[in-house]
Amino acid sequence: MKSRVLSAVAVSALATAGLLSAAAPATAAPLKCATGYFCAYEHINFTGAVLIQSRAGRGARVDAPDNRTSSGSNNTGNQWVGVNIRLGIHDDVYKWAPYTDASTIPGANDKIDFFDVK
Repeated sequence: MKSRVLSAVAVSALATAGLLSAAAPATAAPLKCATGYFCAYEHINFTGAVLIQSRAGRGARVDAPDNRTSSGSNNTGNQWVGVNIRLGIHDDVYKWAPYTDASTIPGANDKIDFFDVK
């Protein structure tokens, strides 16, 4: 019984002194998009699920999970255009120039239905 009380006192003292602390929760590190690929990510700052990882060329249409893209990385020589379909009308909502990244996509977050490669 004495050893349990002493253990509790020791843990309490260490915690008070700041020597015993809970581990900080792990955060997802941004994923790197490979050279020659376009990558779309579920969350801002290139985190979350990789929704698209494509080497599609000019003239291609690349489907994406509807309304989930929040960031993207274009490591290709083509322009990638995020398109939203609203009431049957295709609306270009965000454009990635060749070799550019967007850690956020203001005005287009969670609105992209597919990508046109130009």
